[in-house]
Amino acid sequence: ALGLFVLFLVIWSVGPLGYYFGILVKPPPVIAGIMGLVVVWFFLMRAVWRTRLFERFLGVDRAR
Repeated sequence: ALGLFVLFLVIWSVGPLGYYFGILVKPPPVIAGIMGLVVVWFFLMRAVWRTRLFERFLGVDRAR
């Protein structure tokens, strides 16, 4: 995930790459919405991980 984030920042900061991938042509409200959804996704995934929701759903017993 960290590598993909760094790659995203490189693409975002290099003008021709950003226009090629269509990142820099988005209006600011769209970018703000995407960033907001990323924050919500992060906290949702964190909650799922902390509550071990997938393990309980799949019936996996983790040995400690």
